[in-house]
Amino acid sequence: MSQETAGEVVFCGATDFDTIWSGTRNEKYNDIVRPSRINVLMGKKVSLIASGPSAAHSVIVAEDGCYTFGFNKWGQLGHGDGGWPTQVRVPTRIPIREVVVGASCGKTHTWLLTNSGKIFAMGGNEHGQLGCGHKKPLKDPTLVTGIPGVERVAVGQDFSVLLSDTGTVMACGKPEYGQLGNNTTGEFFVTASKLEFQCETRPIVVEKLPSNVVDIKCGNHHTVAMTEDGRVYSWGFGGYGRLGHDSPADLLEPKELVTFSEPVRPRAGAAPGPPDSAVGITCGAACSMVIRKSGVTNFWGKTKTSGEATMYPKPIADLHGWRVRAFGSGNTSIVIAAEKSVISWGPSPTRGELGYGKGEKTSSTKPKKMDPMEGYNVAQIACPCIAPRSRACRVWRRGG
Repeated sequence: MSQETAGEVVFCGATDFDTIWSGTRNEKYNDIVRPSRINVLMGKKVSLIASGPSAAHSVIVAEDGCYTFGFNKWGQLGHGDGGWPTQVRVPTRIPIREVVVGASCGKTHTWLLTNSGKIFAMGGNEHGQLGCGHKKPLKDPTLVTGIPGVERVAVGQDFSVLLSDTGTVMACGKPEYGQLGNNTTGEFFVTASKLEFQCETRPIVVEKLPSNVVDIKCGNHHTVAMTEDGRVYSWGFGGYGRLGHDSPADLLEPKELVTFSEPVRPRAGAAPGPPDSAVGITCGAACSMVIRKSGVTNFWGKTKTSGEATMYPKPIADLHGWRVRAFGSGNTSIVIAAEKSVISWGPSPTRGELGYGKGEKTSSTKPKKMDPMEGYNVAQIACPCIAPRSRACRVWRRGG
């Protein structure tokens, strides 16, 4: 971990992970409405932060090891059997000797990626989402064998996706909405009235993708992949247009979003321009976003219960002229780092995760500057989500 790529972590949002998971609220724990440093990490250089839109927990990689905190009912924090509390409110180091360079968090499970291309899994495993070949939960970080050379990991609510160093995408877990990309939902009847799913407990290859995929991201039940030349593919649950194909239909296999590979429409009399392809992707619970080569940020899907969904990629008008560098999305809130500003928005109810500060409104339906973070070089954003009725914290890593 070099000084050039490491920074410090700040945090805002809810902290009563175990109670608000179920939509309740414990007044004992105060929401943090202004981005604040985490005491146990002060003075430590941090190279990675990670969470997920269906998760109530987070991973932080510092110079002295890998830390986790948040909700822990299924052992997704990897702290083992000793005590095994339902929540860990302070980032705590876990027993993994290898250097973690990637991580992703689902509703009940976590995947860690090491610098040697190995995956360590922990947490709930009811659908085989840990990829270990069985459905038993794991309370300690456990090596997923037989999958060398992994470069990226992404985790949905009850499934997991990986990208190998050969450009192959693989997935495991529950296929209910086609999120495994294997052309099936895996449904079968155990009895005349009981439906179950043929889950994949070991990662299987996602077919119908090119061999030059360089990034993958997961929402609750969908996946987005980006190729080296900036093409974008999506598959899985299609509700609210989160796949971007102008339809709510589920896709059981990857399908390209051609808007990112089509030549730019020229002005009258001019020759077609090169595609305004993708350079960055992310997924929220029910939405997706792409940063284009031109700097334009596109959005599709939905982040609030009211109003219409955006069924295909559209520019976020309020971000016109901003050069977006990093972004994240939880259940309904979005946080974006652009230049030396942080911009966030999300509908009520919120729990301080938008970071506007004490005395300010805690929600916003339009992008708004997070004044306490003005002037900081924010390098990474992680946005967990506690429950449909509640929001989680937001965690950032500032650049050095």
